Amino acid sequence: MKRIIKRVLMLGIMVVLLGSFIYCGGGGDGSTGGGGGGDATAQAESYVSALKQPGYSRAVDFFTDNCNLPVVAQTLYPEVQSLINLKSDSTAALLKVLSDPTLDGTEDGDRIRALVAYILEDTRAYSAVEPLANYLRRAFTEIQPIPFISIQAGMHAWAVLTGHDDLIRGLYDYDTVAAFVAGSHPSLQSEVLKHTLPTSNNQADIGHTHIIVDLPVLPKNYYQTDFTPEKKAALDNVFYLKQDKIAPFQDPIKVLESSSRSYCCHSWTFRPQDTTLPDLYQRYHISGDQVDKILANEGYINITAYPQRWREGDVILFRRFDRTTNIDLPRHTGRISSLGPSSAYPDFRFTSKWSMFHPVVDVSVRDALRVYPGSVEVWTNRLGGQCDNISGVWQVAQTTTLTCTNWETGGEESLYEEASGEIAVTQDVCNVSDSTGDLTGTIDGVHCNFLLKASLQSFDLATTVVYVKVKGDIDFDSISLTGSDTVLDPKMSCLVQVNALLLRGPN
Repeated sequence: MKRIIKRVLMLGIMVVLLGSFIYCGGGGDGSTGGGGGGDATAQAESYVSALKQPGYSRAVDFFTDNCNLPVVAQTLYPEVQSLINLKSDSTAALLKVLSDPTLDGTEDGDRIRALVAYILEDTRAYSAVEPLANYLRRAFTEIQPIPFISIQAGMHAWAVLTGHDDLIRGLYDYDTVAAFVAGSHPSLQSEVLKHTLPTSNNQADIGHTHIIVDLPVLPKNYYQTDFTPEKKAALDNVFYLKQDKIAPFQDPIKVLESSSRSYCCHSWTFRPQDTTLPDLYQRYHISGDQVDKILANEGYINITAYPQRWREGDVILFRRFDRTTNIDLPRHTGRISSLGPSSAYPDFRFTSKWSMFHPVVDVSVRDALRVYPGSVEVWTNRLGGQCDNISGVWQVAQTTTLTCTNWETGGEESLYEEASGEIAVTQDVCNVSDSTGDLTGTIDGVHCNFLLKASLQSFDLATTVVYVKVKGDIDFDSISLTGSDTVLDPKMSCLVQVNALLLRGPN
Protein backbone atom coordinates (compact mmCIF):
# COMPACT_ATOMS: atom_id res chain seq x y z
CA MET A 1 0.00 0.00 0.00
CA LYS A 2 2.84 2.45 0.83
CA ARG A 3 4.32 1.84 -2.61
CA ILE A 4 0.96 2.56 -4.27
CA ILE A 5 0.54 5.80 -2.30
CA LYS A 6 4.05 6.90 -3.18
CA ARG A 7 3.48 6.17 -6.86
CA VAL A 8 0.19 8.08 -6.90
CA LEU A 9 1.94 11.02 -5.26
CA MET A 10 4.68 10.87 -7.88
CA LEU A 11 2.17 10.82 -10.73
CA GLY A 12 0.29 13.77 -9.32
CA ILE A 13 3.47 15.78 -8.97
CA MET A 14 4.56 15.05 -12.51
CA VAL A 15 1.16 15.97 -13.92
CA VAL A 16 1.22 19.43 -12.38
CA LEU A 17 4.86 19.94 -13.28
CA LEU A 18 4.43 19.13 -16.96
CA GLY A 19 2.32 22.22 -17.36
CA SER A 20 4.73 24.46 -15.48
CA PHE A 21 8.07 23.55 -17.10
CA ILE A 22 7.64 26.22 -19.77
CA TYR A 23 5.25 28.86 -18.48
CA CYS A 24 7.09 30.22 -15.48
CA GLY A 25 6.05 33.00 -13.12
CA GLY A 26 7.99 33.54 -9.92
CA GLY A 27 6.47 35.39 -6.99
CA GLY A 28 3.11 35.28 -5.27
CA ASP A 29 -0.40 35.42 -6.55
CA GLY A 30 -1.58 38.37 -4.47
CA SER A 31 -4.01 36.20 -2.47
CA THR A 32 -6.25 38.32 -0.23
CA GLY A 33 -8.09 35.73 1.82
CA GLY A 34 -8.43 36.00 5.61
CA GLY A 35 -7.62 33.68 8.46
CA GLY A 36 -11.13 32.34 8.83
CA GLY A 37 -11.65 33.33 12.49
CA GLY A 38 -10.02 32.21 15.73
CA ASP A 39 -6.54 33.05 16.99
CA ALA A 40 -4.58 33.69 13.76
CA THR A 41 -1.22 33.18 15.44
CA ALA A 42 -2.26 29.81 16.82
CA GLN A 43 -3.61 28.81 13.43
CA ALA A 44 -0.32 29.73 11.79
CA GLU A 45 1.61 27.67 14.35
CA SER A 46 -0.62 24.66 13.71
CA TYR A 47 -0.16 24.90 9.94
CA VAL A 48 3.61 25.12 10.35
CA SER A 49 3.57 22.12 12.68
CA ALA A 50 1.69 20.14 10.04
CA LEU A 51 4.35 20.99 7.44
CA LYS A 52 7.03 19.76 9.86
CA GLN A 53 5.68 16.23 9.98
CA PRO A 54 8.57 13.92 9.01
CA GLY A 55 8.52 13.22 5.28
CA TYR A 56 5.39 15.31 4.67
CA SER A 57 7.28 17.84 2.53
CA ARG A 58 8.84 15.16 0.34
CA ALA A 59 7.07 16.33 -2.83
CA VAL A 60 9.07 19.58 -2.71
CA ASP A 61 12.04 17.56 -4.01
CA PHE A 62 10.35 17.32 -7.39
CA PHE A 63 10.13 20.99 -8.25
CA THR A 64 13.05 22.35 -10.23
CA ASP A 65 12.88 26.05 -9.42
CA ASN A 66 10.55 28.82 -8.31
CA CYS A 67 8.65 28.45 -11.56
CA ASN A 68 7.25 25.18 -10.24
CA LEU A 69 7.24 25.76 -6.49
CA PRO A 70 3.96 27.73 -6.49
CA VAL A 71 2.26 24.90 -8.39
CA VAL A 72 3.55 22.15 -6.13
CA ALA A 73 3.10 24.07 -2.89
CA GLN A 74 -0.50 25.12 -3.34
CA THR A 75 -1.58 21.94 -5.09
CA LEU A 76 -0.22 19.44 -2.58
CA TYR A 77 -0.12 21.38 0.68
CA PRO A 78 -3.36 23.01 1.92
CA GLU A 79 -1.38 24.37 4.86
CA VAL A 80 0.61 26.55 2.45
CA GLN A 81 -2.54 28.11 1.04
CA SER A 82 -3.90 28.59 4.54
CA LEU A 83 -0.72 30.38 5.62
CA ILE A 84 -0.94 32.58 2.55
CA ASN A 85 -4.54 33.41 3.41
CA LEU A 86 -3.46 34.51 6.90
CA LYS A 87 -1.15 37.06 5.29
CA SER A 88 0.80 39.07 7.92
CA ASP A 89 -0.64 36.97 10.74
CA SER A 90 1.52 34.05 9.54
CA THR A 91 4.82 35.95 9.38
CA ALA A 92 5.98 35.43 12.97
CA ALA A 93 5.44 31.66 12.85
CA LEU A 94 7.23 31.44 9.51
CA LEU A 95 10.24 33.41 10.68
CA LYS A 96 10.70 30.99 13.59
CA VAL A 97 11.18 28.22 11.04
CA LEU A 98 14.14 30.04 9.46
CA SER A 99 15.98 30.18 12.78
CA ASP A 100 14.94 26.80 14.22
CA PRO A 101 18.26 24.92 14.80
CA THR A 102 16.52 21.52 14.84
CA LEU A 103 15.89 21.88 11.11
CA ASP A 104 19.54 22.48 10.19
CA GLY A 105 21.16 19.77 8.07
CA THR A 106 17.94 17.82 7.51
CA GLU A 107 16.07 17.10 4.30
CA ASP A 108 12.76 18.13 5.84
CA GLY A 109 14.33 21.34 7.12
CA ASP A 110 15.58 22.28 3.68
CA ARG A 111 12.21 21.64 2.06
CA ILE A 112 10.11 23.32 4.77
CA ARG A 113 12.26 26.43 4.70
CA ALA A 114 11.81 26.58 0.92
CA LEU A 115 8.04 26.57 1.44
CA VAL A 116 8.39 29.23 4.12
CA ALA A 117 10.42 31.46 1.81
CA TYR A 118 7.80 31.08 -0.89
CA ILE A 119 4.97 32.03 1.51
CA LEU A 120 6.89 35.06 2.80
CA GLU A 121 7.40 36.18 -0.77
CA ASP A 122 3.78 35.57 -1.77
CA THR A 123 2.40 37.51 1.20
CA ARG A 124 4.92 40.32 0.63
CA ALA A 125 6.23 40.03 4.16
CA TYR A 126 8.73 42.89 3.97
CA SER A 127 9.67 42.42 7.61
CA ALA A 128 11.23 39.10 6.54
CA VAL A 129 13.98 40.72 4.46
CA GLU A 130 16.63 40.73 7.17
CA PRO A 131 15.72 37.29 8.64
CA LEU A 132 15.90 35.83 5.11
CA ALA A 133 19.31 37.42 4.59
CA ASN A 134 20.53 36.04 7.92
CA TYR A 135 19.31 32.57 7.03
CA LEU A 136 20.96 32.65 3.60
CA ARG A 137 24.32 33.66 5.10
CA ARG A 138 24.10 30.94 7.71
CA ALA A 139 22.87 28.29 5.25
CA PHE A 140 25.67 28.98 2.82
CA THR A 141 28.49 28.98 5.37
CA GLU A 142 27.43 26.88 8.35
CA ILE A 143 24.80 24.27 7.48
CA GLN A 144 25.96 20.96 6.04
CA PRO A 145 25.03 19.63 3.63
CA ILE A 146 24.32 22.97 1.97
CA PRO A 147 20.52 23.29 1.81
CA PHE A 148 20.18 23.87 -1.91
CA ILE A 149 16.39 24.08 -2.18
CA SER A 150 15.85 26.62 0.58
CA ILE A 151 18.78 28.76 -0.58
CA GLN A 152 17.35 29.11 -4.07
CA ALA A 153 13.84 29.81 -2.75
CA GLY A 154 15.21 32.17 -0.08
CA MET A 155 17.28 34.12 -2.62
CA HIS A 156 14.25 34.47 -4.85
CA ALA A 157 12.09 35.73 -1.96
CA TRP A 158 14.77 38.16 -0.80
CA ALA A 159 15.21 39.52 -4.33
CA VAL A 160 11.46 40.01 -4.82
CA LEU A 161 10.94 41.66 -1.43
CA THR A 162 13.87 44.04 -1.92
CA GLY A 163 13.12 44.87 -5.55
CA HIS A 164 16.34 43.30 -6.86
CA ASP A 165 14.88 42.02 -10.10
CA ASP A 166 18.39 41.51 -11.44
CA LEU A 167 18.94 38.74 -8.88
CA ILE A 168 15.68 36.88 -9.36
CA ARG A 169 17.12 34.73 -12.13
CA GLY A 170 20.11 33.68 -10.02
CA LEU A 171 18.20 30.93 -8.26
CA TYR A 172 20.94 28.32 -8.56
CA ASP A 173 23.84 30.70 -9.02
CA TYR A 174 26.82 30.14 -6.75
CA ASP A 175 28.30 33.46 -7.89
CA THR A 176 25.19 35.40 -6.90
CA VAL A 177 24.78 33.72 -3.52
CA ALA A 178 28.49 33.92 -2.67
CA ALA A 179 28.56 37.60 -3.53
CA PHE A 180 25.46 38.13 -1.42
CA VAL A 181 26.92 36.27 1.53
CA ALA A 182 30.15 38.30 1.12
CA GLY A 183 33.11 36.57 2.64
CA SER A 184 32.11 32.92 2.55
CA HIS A 185 34.38 30.41 0.83
CA PRO A 186 37.01 33.01 -0.14
CA SER A 187 39.12 30.48 -2.01
CA LEU A 188 36.19 29.52 -4.17
CA GLN A 189 35.16 33.13 -4.69
CA SER A 190 38.57 34.05 -6.01
CA GLU A 191 38.37 31.23 -8.51
CA VAL A 192 34.71 31.06 -9.46
CA LEU A 193 33.47 34.64 -9.24
CA LYS A 194 36.02 35.82 -11.79
CA HIS A 195 35.15 33.07 -14.26
CA THR A 196 34.25 34.35 -17.72
CA LEU A 197 32.95 32.31 -20.60
CA PRO A 198 33.85 33.90 -23.94
CA THR A 199 32.67 32.77 -27.34
CA SER A 200 35.26 30.98 -29.45
CA ASN A 201 35.97 34.16 -31.43
CA ASN A 202 36.27 36.19 -28.20
CA GLN A 203 33.66 38.62 -29.49
CA ALA A 204 31.13 38.10 -26.70
CA ASP A 205 30.75 36.74 -23.18
CA ILE A 206 28.27 33.93 -22.61
CA GLY A 207 25.90 34.41 -19.69
CA HIS A 208 26.09 31.45 -17.32
CA THR A 209 25.53 30.45 -13.72
CA HIS A 210 27.54 28.19 -11.43
CA ILE A 211 25.40 25.87 -9.35
CA ILE A 212 25.51 26.14 -5.58
CA VAL A 213 26.32 22.48 -5.04
CA ASP A 214 24.85 19.03 -5.65
CA LEU A 215 22.94 17.50 -2.77
CA PRO A 216 24.28 14.17 -1.53
CA VAL A 217 22.73 11.04 -2.97
CA LEU A 218 19.64 10.22 -0.97
CA PRO A 219 18.09 6.72 -0.89
CA LYS A 220 14.69 7.98 -2.02
CA ASN A 221 15.96 10.68 -4.36
CA TYR A 222 14.87 10.06 -7.95
CA TYR A 223 17.71 12.21 -9.28
CA GLN A 224 21.01 10.56 -8.48
CA THR A 225 24.46 11.85 -9.26
CA ASP A 226 26.01 8.44 -8.67
CA PHE A 227 25.03 6.60 -11.84
CA THR A 228 25.18 2.92 -10.95
CA PRO A 229 24.22 0.12 -13.36
CA GLU A 230 21.28 -0.66 -11.11
CA LYS A 231 20.06 2.93 -11.28
CA LYS A 232 20.45 2.94 -15.04
CA ALA A 233 18.32 -0.18 -15.35
CA ALA A 234 15.61 1.38 -13.21
CA LEU A 235 15.64 4.57 -15.23
CA ASP A 236 15.57 2.61 -18.50
CA ASN A 237 12.34 1.02 -17.32
CA VAL A 238 10.38 4.07 -16.24
CA PHE A 239 12.21 7.22 -17.20
CA TYR A 240 10.31 10.17 -18.57
CA LEU A 241 6.96 8.74 -17.69
CA LYS A 242 7.25 6.15 -20.45
CA GLN A 243 5.37 3.54 -18.46
CA ASP A 244 3.31 6.01 -16.43
CA LYS A 245 1.55 7.08 -19.65
CA ILE A 246 1.33 10.71 -18.56
CA ALA A 247 3.23 11.91 -21.62
CA PRO A 248 2.31 9.80 -24.68
CA PHE A 249 5.85 9.15 -25.86
CA GLN A 250 6.05 6.81 -28.82
CA ASP A 251 9.69 5.82 -29.12
CA PRO A 252 12.40 4.23 -26.96
CA ILE A 253 14.20 6.39 -24.42
CA LYS A 254 17.83 5.60 -23.57
CA VAL A 255 19.43 6.88 -20.37
CA LEU A 256 23.13 7.45 -21.03
CA GLU A 257 24.77 9.42 -18.22
CA SER A 258 24.23 10.60 -14.67
CA SER A 259 21.77 13.24 -13.56
CA SER A 260 24.07 15.81 -11.97
CA ARG A 261 22.32 19.14 -11.77
CA SER A 262 25.64 20.98 -12.07
CA TYR A 263 25.03 21.68 -15.76
CA CYS A 264 22.14 22.04 -18.19
CA CYS A 265 21.30 21.07 -21.76
CA HIS A 266 22.97 24.13 -23.29
CA SER A 267 26.26 23.62 -21.45
CA TRP A 268 26.17 19.91 -22.38
CA THR A 269 25.58 20.83 -26.03
CA PHE A 270 28.05 23.68 -26.45
CA ARG A 271 30.65 23.13 -23.68
CA PRO A 272 30.62 19.35 -23.04
CA GLN A 273 34.19 19.32 -21.74
CA ASP A 274 33.22 21.55 -18.82
CA THR A 275 30.33 19.30 -17.73
CA THR A 276 32.85 16.67 -16.59
CA LEU A 277 35.03 18.93 -14.46
CA PRO A 278 35.61 17.16 -11.11
CA ASP A 279 34.95 20.36 -9.14
CA LEU A 280 31.19 20.86 -9.26
CA TYR A 281 31.60 24.56 -8.52
CA GLN A 282 33.43 24.94 -11.84
CA ARG A 283 30.55 23.56 -13.90
CA TYR A 284 27.76 25.84 -14.99
CA HIS A 285 24.42 26.38 -16.68
CA ILE A 286 24.20 28.41 -19.91
CA SER A 287 20.95 30.33 -20.08
CA GLY A 288 18.71 29.84 -23.09
CA ASP A 289 18.88 33.48 -24.14
CA GLN A 290 22.62 33.04 -24.74
CA VAL A 291 22.27 30.26 -27.31
CA ASP A 292 21.80 32.58 -30.28
CA LYS A 293 24.94 34.45 -29.22
CA ILE A 294 26.91 31.19 -29.37
CA LEU A 295 25.46 30.29 -32.77
CA ALA A 296 26.31 33.71 -34.19
CA ASN A 297 29.85 33.84 -32.85
CA GLU A 298 31.07 30.29 -33.20
CA GLY A 299 30.66 29.55 -36.88
CA TYR A 300 27.30 27.79 -36.79
CA ILE A 301 25.21 27.65 -39.95
CA ASN A 302 21.45 27.07 -39.99
CA ILE A 303 20.85 24.02 -42.20
CA THR A 304 17.28 23.33 -41.09
CA ALA A 305 15.99 23.64 -44.65
CA TYR A 306 18.52 21.11 -45.97
CA PRO A 307 17.90 17.68 -44.37
CA GLN A 308 20.35 16.14 -46.81
CA ARG A 309 23.10 18.11 -45.04
CA TRP A 310 22.21 17.02 -41.50
CA ARG A 311 24.82 14.87 -39.82
CA GLU A 312 25.22 13.11 -36.51
CA GLY A 313 26.70 15.54 -34.02
CA ASP A 314 24.99 18.61 -35.44
CA VAL A 315 23.10 20.81 -32.98
CA ILE A 316 19.35 20.44 -32.72
CA LEU A 317 17.49 23.37 -31.20
CA PHE A 318 13.89 23.64 -29.95
CA ARG A 319 12.36 27.13 -29.96
CA ARG A 320 9.16 28.44 -28.52
CA PHE A 321 7.47 31.82 -28.67
CA ASP A 322 8.03 33.83 -25.51
CA ARG A 323 5.10 36.02 -24.60
CA THR A 324 7.24 38.36 -22.52
CA THR A 325 9.80 39.22 -25.19
CA ASN A 326 7.58 38.47 -28.22
CA ILE A 327 10.35 36.48 -29.88
CA ASP A 328 11.11 32.81 -30.37
CA LEU A 329 13.62 31.81 -27.71
CA PRO A 330 15.75 28.66 -27.50
CA ARG A 331 14.24 26.27 -24.94
CA HIS A 332 16.28 23.12 -25.40
CA THR A 333 19.37 21.95 -27.29
CA GLY A 334 21.16 18.69 -27.98
CA ARG A 335 23.21 16.81 -30.57
CA ILE A 336 21.79 14.63 -33.34
CA SER A 337 22.51 10.95 -32.70
CA SER A 338 20.76 9.36 -35.70
CA LEU A 339 19.37 10.84 -38.88
CA GLY A 340 15.95 11.18 -40.40
CA PRO A 341 14.49 13.43 -43.06
CA SER A 342 12.02 15.22 -40.75
CA SER A 343 10.90 15.61 -37.13
CA ALA A 344 8.14 13.03 -37.73
CA TYR A 345 10.66 10.30 -38.53
CA PRO A 346 11.04 7.93 -35.51
CA ASP A 347 14.74 7.30 -36.13
CA PHE A 348 15.53 11.00 -36.12
CA ARG A 349 17.00 11.11 -32.62
CA PHE A 350 19.22 13.27 -30.48
CA THR A 351 21.11 13.19 -27.20
CA SER A 352 20.82 15.90 -24.57
CA LYS A 353 20.72 16.73 -20.86
CA TRP A 354 17.06 17.15 -20.01
CA SER A 355 16.22 19.85 -17.49
CA MET A 356 18.23 20.48 -14.38
CA PHE A 357 17.75 17.29 -12.42
CA HIS A 358 17.47 14.77 -15.23
CA PRO A 359 20.12 12.54 -16.81
CA VAL A 360 21.64 12.64 -20.27
CA VAL A 361 19.21 10.76 -22.50
CA ASP A 362 18.77 9.80 -26.14
CA VAL A 363 15.24 10.34 -27.49
CA SER A 364 13.41 10.86 -30.75
CA VAL A 365 12.82 14.41 -31.92
CA ARG A 366 9.09 13.83 -32.23
CA ASP A 367 8.88 12.72 -28.60
CA ALA A 368 10.89 15.75 -27.46
CA LEU A 369 8.41 18.01 -29.22
CA ARG A 370 5.79 16.77 -26.77
CA VAL A 371 7.75 18.38 -23.94
CA TYR A 372 9.26 21.26 -25.89
CA PRO A 373 6.51 22.18 -28.39
CA GLY A 374 7.41 24.77 -30.98
CA SER A 375 9.85 24.81 -33.89
CA VAL A 376 12.92 22.65 -34.47
CA GLU A 377 16.17 23.86 -36.04
CA VAL A 378 19.40 22.12 -37.07
CA TRP A 379 22.73 23.97 -36.92
CA THR A 380 26.26 22.88 -37.76
CA ASN A 381 29.76 24.26 -37.31
CA ARG A 382 31.48 21.30 -38.88
CA LEU A 383 34.70 22.09 -40.72
CA GLY A 384 33.50 23.03 -44.15
CA GLY A 385 29.97 23.28 -42.80
CA GLN A 386 29.05 25.23 -45.91
CA CYS A 387 29.42 21.99 -47.86
CA ASP A 388 27.88 18.60 -47.29
CA ASN A 389 29.92 15.77 -45.84
CA ILE A 390 29.83 12.75 -48.16
CA SER A 391 32.83 10.86 -46.79
CA GLY A 392 32.16 7.14 -46.73
CA VAL A 393 31.29 4.24 -49.00
CA TRP A 394 28.96 4.79 -51.97
CA GLN A 395 27.43 2.37 -54.44
CA VAL A 396 27.72 3.70 -57.98
CA ALA A 397 25.57 2.85 -61.04
CA GLN A 398 26.82 4.63 -64.15
CA THR A 399 25.69 4.79 -67.79
CA THR A 400 27.85 6.33 -70.49
CA THR A 401 26.70 7.12 -74.03
CA LEU A 402 29.34 7.77 -76.66
CA THR A 403 28.25 9.39 -79.94
CA CYS A 404 31.07 9.85 -82.47
CA THR A 405 31.23 11.56 -85.88
CA ASN A 406 33.95 10.49 -88.33
CA TRP A 407 35.54 13.58 -89.81
CA GLU A 408 36.53 11.88 -93.04
CA THR A 409 33.28 10.06 -93.88
CA GLY A 410 30.79 12.11 -91.89
CA GLY A 411 29.37 8.88 -90.50
CA GLU A 412 27.96 8.74 -87.01
CA GLU A 413 28.12 5.86 -84.61
CA SER A 414 26.96 5.39 -81.02
CA LEU A 415 28.01 3.23 -78.10
CA TYR A 416 26.20 2.71 -74.80
CA GLU A 417 27.90 1.30 -71.72
CA GLU A 418 26.78 0.46 -68.19
CA ALA A 419 29.00 0.07 -65.16
CA SER A 420 28.53 -0.39 -61.43
CA GLY A 421 30.77 -0.63 -58.43
CA GLU A 422 31.73 0.81 -55.09
CA ILE A 423 33.88 3.80 -54.20
CA ALA A 424 35.26 5.04 -50.89
CA VAL A 425 34.90 8.82 -50.85
CA THR A 426 37.07 11.09 -48.73
CA GLN A 427 36.54 14.78 -48.13
CA ASP A 428 38.86 17.62 -47.15
CA VAL A 429 36.58 20.53 -46.32
CA CYS A 430 34.64 20.92 -49.61
CA ASN A 431 37.11 19.01 -51.79
CA VAL A 432 36.11 15.43 -52.61
CA SER A 433 38.04 12.47 -54.02
CA ASP A 434 37.97 8.68 -53.88
CA SER A 435 40.63 6.03 -53.48
CA THR A 436 40.41 4.76 -57.09
CA GLY A 437 40.61 8.17 -58.68
CA ASP A 438 37.22 7.70 -60.36
CA LEU A 439 35.73 10.81 -58.79
CA THR A 440 37.08 14.21 -57.77
CA GLY A 441 35.53 17.63 -57.33
CA THR A 442 33.99 20.10 -54.92
CA ILE A 443 30.74 20.69 -53.08
CA ASP A 444 29.07 24.07 -52.81
CA GLY A 445 26.27 23.75 -50.29
CA VAL A 446 24.44 20.64 -51.47
CA HIS A 447 25.50 21.19 -55.08
CA CYS A 448 28.14 18.81 -56.46
CA ASN A 449 30.60 19.80 -59.17
CA PHE A 450 32.55 16.65 -59.95
CA LEU A 451 34.77 15.05 -62.55
CA LEU A 452 33.69 11.44 -63.06
CA LYS A 453 35.92 8.90 -64.80
CA ALA A 454 34.56 7.26 -67.96
CA SER A 455 36.57 4.43 -69.57
CA LEU A 456 35.56 4.24 -73.21
CA GLN A 457 36.36 1.57 -75.75
CA SER A 458 36.36 3.38 -79.07
CA PHE A 459 35.30 1.86 -82.35
CA ASP A 460 38.85 1.06 -83.36
CA LEU A 461 39.07 -1.01 -80.13
CA ALA A 462 41.37 1.47 -78.42
CA THR A 463 40.49 2.38 -74.81
CA THR A 464 40.17 6.03 -73.94
CA VAL A 465 39.84 7.40 -70.41
CA VAL A 466 38.11 10.73 -69.98
CA TYR A 467 36.88 12.70 -66.99
CA VAL A 468 33.48 14.19 -67.63
CA LYS A 469 32.20 17.21 -65.76
CA VAL A 470 29.02 16.23 -63.94
CA LYS A 471 26.72 18.12 -61.59
CA GLY A 472 24.01 17.16 -59.16
CA ASP A 473 22.48 17.74 -55.73
CA ILE A 474 22.79 15.62 -52.61
CA ASP A 475 19.43 14.28 -51.53
CA PHE A 476 19.98 12.83 -48.03
CA ASP A 477 21.42 9.43 -49.03
CA SER A 478 21.70 9.70 -52.80
CA ILE A 479 23.33 11.86 -55.47
CA SER A 480 22.17 11.99 -59.09
CA LEU A 481 24.89 13.27 -61.42
CA THR A 482 24.63 14.22 -65.10
CA GLY A 483 27.05 15.83 -67.51
CA SER A 484 28.64 15.72 -70.94
CA ASP A 485 31.94 16.49 -72.62
CA THR A 486 33.48 16.37 -76.08
CA VAL A 487 36.49 14.20 -76.92
CA LEU A 488 38.51 14.95 -80.04
CA ASP A 489 41.12 12.88 -81.83
CA PRO A 490 42.59 13.10 -85.38
CA LYS A 491 39.83 10.92 -86.87
CA MET A 492 36.63 11.79 -85.04
CA SER A 493 34.72 13.96 -82.60
CA CYS A 494 32.87 12.17 -79.82
CA LEU A 495 30.20 13.46 -77.44
CA VAL A 496 30.36 11.66 -74.09
CA GLN A 497 27.22 11.79 -71.94
CA VAL A 498 27.33 10.43 -68.38
CA ASN A 499 24.55 9.67 -65.91
CA ALA A 500 25.45 8.29 -62.49
CA LEU A 501 23.57 7.50 -59.31
CA LEU A 502 25.45 7.31 -55.99
CA LEU A 503 23.76 5.62 -53.05
CA ARG A 504 25.18 5.58 -49.53
CA GLY A 505 26.64 2.24 -48.65
CA PRO A 506 27.54 0.83 -45.22
CA ASN A 507 29.79 3.45 -43.59
